[in-house]
Amino acid sequence: MSNYLVVYIRLLTSAQLQESSDMYLPFVEGLYQDMKEFCDKEVMPVDREADHLQIKALTECIDFPLKLVYVDRSEGGPTELVIPDGATPTVCLLYRPGHYDILYD
Repeated sequence: MSNYLVVYIRLLTSAQLQESSDMYLPFVEGLYQDMKEFCDKEVMPVDREADHLQIKALTECIDFPLKLVYVDRSEGGPTELVIPDGATPTVCLLYRPGHYDILYD
């Protein structure tokens, strides 16, 4: 994937988080002074991984529902999550700690 596209996606995510900071700030309160600081340290640097908060903000920004399948070493099977709730996902991503892959039907 082109670095230009990655930076653009990060800009969209940062803009959504800051524009809707009232909704997202409670998740980072106490760790960062404000949403701008969170975005500067966790969203914009290319060496930082996307977490649930960033994925949720991006899907809302571009109105693109997706399904996340979490696989880790905990007991039980994979955990599935559709963002936003109740939507019909267009894409399915497999999340293994530290990495996302696209799942194809």
